[in-house]
Amino acid sequence: MNYTNIYSLFRQRVEEHSNDYIFYTRKDNSWYGITWKDFASEVYNFGYALIKSGLTRKASVCILMGNVTQWPVADIGTIIAGGVGVGLYPTSSPEQCRYIIDHSDAEFVVVDTRQQLEKILQVRFDLPKLKLIVSLDEDAAREHQAVIGYQEFLKIGREHAELASPILLDRAESAQAEDIAIMVYTSGTTGLPKGACLSHRYIINSVESLLETIAVTNLDRSFSYLPYCHVAERISGMYNRLYAGASAYFVDNINKLWDYMLEVKPTVFGSLPRFYEKIYARIVADFEKAPLAEKELFYKVLEVGKKISRLKQNGESVAAELQQEYNSISPAIIEKVRGYFGGSLRIATSGGAPLPYEIAEFFDALKIPILQAYGLQKMYVLLSTDQITIDLVL
Repeated sequence: MNYTNIYSLFRQRVEEHSNDYIFYTRKDNSWYGITWKDFASEVYNFGYALIKSGLTRKASVCILMGNVTQWPVADIGTIIAGGVGVGLYPTSSPEQCRYIIDHSDAEFVVVDTRQQLEKILQVRFDLPKLKLIVSLDEDAAREHQAVIGYQEFLKIGREHAELASPILLDRAESAQAEDIAIMVYTSGTTGLPKGACLSHRYIINSVESLLETIAVTNLDRSFSYLPYCHVAERISGMYNRLYAGASAYFVDNINKLWDYMLEVKPTVFGSLPRFYEKIYARIVADFEKAPLAEKELFYKVLEVGKKISRLKQNGESVAAELQQEYNSISPAIIEKVRGYFGGSLRIATSGGAPLPYEIAEFFDALKIPILQAYGLQKMYVLLSTDQITIDLVL
């Protein structure tokens, strides 16, 4: 493990990439970048505000927000202030929120919208340990006691930075590898939600293992739209990018993901099986309507590509003639298929549910291997090289 805790990793990345962009947000039909320096400033101010507002060391902060930049701010700000970050699904009911807030010993809750704030207010009096609710909706915050607007909360941090900084730095620097950094709760479909306590060591080791297999770098571009409260996106998304220094584009409207993909041209793309199924269906439908020669070429490339894929999955060698045939007929088709992902994709991953084999084989045959992570113990990877299985807890 190359870092003792999350703070040491965060501090070094900020020093290395201070003026580079870490996040991009959408506004007025354009993308606006947020630098590591500005991100760090907000993280520290959030942490200072927690200290000033009475965050007990090792107490939790629950985050009830969609994919917005304030999610990682709150999470990392909480950790370096000595707390534990806990994600709540935006779809959770008030009672589900109440249970996790209480069970995790949360002293603060951060929400993004009026609707999410109302959920917490419905159960507020059943949460005696809760000290304060922070709301991104400043107008909604002003309407209720024990609720503060996010910007007002950051202002508290800025104004008390001098006094809070020594306490925060002591907590951040003294965090041990085995200390709990975050808690991830199950959906509770077979009973009450269960909280998995994940240490600094777990997070850093997991990311370092991932990066040995999936070499993400600070030159990569990806999207942020899957829920951070899920362990896969929290580890392989947010913390993986943090470790690699890679940037993320925050999707404000999931219905525009396809359009954004063509604009951003991601180099790394993680999604759910359903999205790949939709792209598969669209590709096939488009080629069905293509001129006959192009249509026939597509199916020929697919046929030969599948033969090669199956041979490799079975550990068999590929005849030179077969590989030469594929190389000679596939470039135009591969380029067109890659265009559906923006044209720059080099790594694709799938998680959350099993990816149908026919979908994985389809894209592998067209030189877009999809790394699949699903389940408790194994990551099954269908690659254009060889089949490998990686021990990974997700």
